[in-house]
Amino acid sequence: VFDREGDDGKFVSVTVKATDQGEPSLEGVCSFTVEITDVNDNPPLFDRQRYVENVKQDASIGTNILRVSASDEDADNNGAIVYSLSSPNNEQNLEYFEIQPESGWIVLKKPLD
Repeated sequence: VFDREGDDGKFVSVTVKATDQGEPSLEGVCSFTVEITDVNDNPPLFDRQRYVENVKQDASIGTNILRVSASDEDADNNGAIVYSLSSPNNEQNLEYFEIQPESGWIVLKKPLD
């Protein structure tokens, strides 16, 4: 099985040989190469499982809190990362923070005190 991200790489080359039944037997050869295109088969992986940061209670709106980072082994759009926030247990937590979708910076959007 071929995987674009695996050790086999992106290309597979094969030689084809055609042989006739004459005497003497003659042959011709050609080759073909197949490019293995990417499928979205790898999830984004964060560089850490948990991030912890201290923030002053009087931090001003727009303060960068921390930057998260993830990578994806897939190519092109399949590997493009877009960040978003969720807080299933307490939606009010989202009132205080926003994330920059491309950079991963988490920013204070409401005063903490």
